[in-house]
Amino acid sequence: MTSGVFPRFCCSRTARSRRPRSGRCPRDSWRISSTRTSDPQGPKSKEVSVIRTVLAALTALAAACTGLAVATPAHAQAGDLVCLPPTSSSVTFSPALTTTPQDVTVTTNNLFGPCTSTTVPGITTGTFSGTFHVPGRSCLTLAGSGSSASTITWNTGQSSTLSLNYTTTIAGAVYTSVLTGTVTGGLFAGDTVISNQTGSATDVLTCTLGLGTVSGIYTVGTITFV
Repeated sequence: MTSGVFPRFCCSRTARSRRPRSGRCPRDSWRISSTRTSDPQGPKSKEVSVIRTVLAALTALAAACTGLAVATPAHAQAGDLVCLPPTSSSVTFSPALTTTPQDVTVTTNNLFGPCTSTTVPGITTGTFSGTFHVPGRSCLTLAGSGSSASTITWNTGQSSTLSLNYTTTIAGAVYTSVLTGTVTGGLFAGDTVISNQTGSATDVLTCTLGLGTVSGIYTVGTITFV
């Protein structure tokens, strides 16, 4: 018997004794004798082999990429830190602002939290406070832009120094403060900082009409390090 070929049951030389009395082999027998078995190394097996080779290559590539990710510095990872409401900023003015420019003492207290960090899981809250003397301040100059620097102290005892650019706007009765910048030192150095907070602008609007003063502004929002 030849490997991979069915035997000629009717007309092969080794099976003449099985020939029918008619002297001819049935057509079906010739059809059977010419039918080949499935090649164990046929297209399907080759296809499986190719798939296994591709999967092995992809597995090796994934392992290599994982190794690269582990070697990435912590501060470069996306989403290093996010602090959600009631993250807030409380700014007070002494004396209270009017429409007349005057030198004032500005005190700011910032509370951050609840916070979640992908690189420093122990961080849950943070604080920043400062006092500044600002010349020529009035309630007419509360909307605008500028730059500032601050250092946040986290509940872990670690700190982050920030260099920020801010823009404040008043639309309707809403005061909005947007800050963007970078962490220039300490924890998360090199990260980009984005903060967005809003609060009531009712006192500011009243003051600009000459009908009151602004003793402080309170805003609530988020801050993210990426």
